[in-house]
Amino acid sequence: MHTLPWEIFFILKFQPYYRIFTKKTYLYNKIFIRMTQNPKFDTTFFERYAKISLTELVDNRFCLLQNRDRPDLQDDQNSVGIEVTRAIRECKEVAHALINKIAGRPIMDVSDEDWMDMTTYGYGYGLSDNIVGKIEYDYWATAMPMKRILDNKIHKVTDGFYGNFKTFGLYIFSKENLDNDKVQQTIRYAMDLQKNKKTKYTSMYISQIHEMFVCDLNNASFEPIEISKSLSRKFYKEAVKGEPVPTNLPKGDFQEKVER
Repeated sequence: MHTLPWEIFFILKFQPYYRIFTKKTYLYNKIFIRMTQNPKFDTTFFERYAKISLTELVDNRFCLLQNRDRPDLQDDQNSVGIEVTRAIRECKEVAHALINKIAGRPIMDVSDEDWMDMTTYGYGYGLSDNIVGKIEYDYWATAMPMKRILDNKIHKVTDGFYGNFKTFGLYIFSKENLDNDKVQQTIRYAMDLQKNKKTKYTSMYISQIHEMFVCDLNNASFEPIEISKSLSRKFYKEAVKGEPVPTNLPKGDFQEKVER
């Protein structure tokens, strides 16, 4: 008959089984916590994504951009400032309903690889139009329609809010699924807002995961650039490098997927 307190006796007797159980469930708990917690979104993911995609698709000199504030990306050497923002559909209620629908879609709508990355890092942008990561949910939930975004950002740049860089650009992550006609209308609207202003944006970049519209706000023209699945995944992987990831996880199939 044991004389130890029952709690200690229980722990000593069943500790080996407990360890086996915890090793098998540790990663599941990590993923569950990441999916159920609601950490504040970190806009630097999107700012890194913007810099990476600009460098790859537009001009490799954008690699000199540094993540700062007002505007978000700055290159002092070449006097370039780029503000990074996002836009949703014109009807905000419909847009937010869409975001909620996307965020709540079952995992079979996306590949296992995309789902694992999304749950690991908390971001879905760059992987698929069908998923919104837990961390980025608030980023999109607080977004505004394109025209309101342009009103706000152009007012700020023309008023000197972003300083006195020689060249200003506006990078917009869009959930509007714009076509060529809509892009041309957006360019015209932006140009009208900053007409006769000394300080203004000369370029606008509209990102839609699988394509980017590079817009010239001096000549009312644009170039659509297609982005392959592999290239958007490359942007994603490089952008999340600065995000915290689970460490010291038990080895096994799930661990191998996390480390891919």
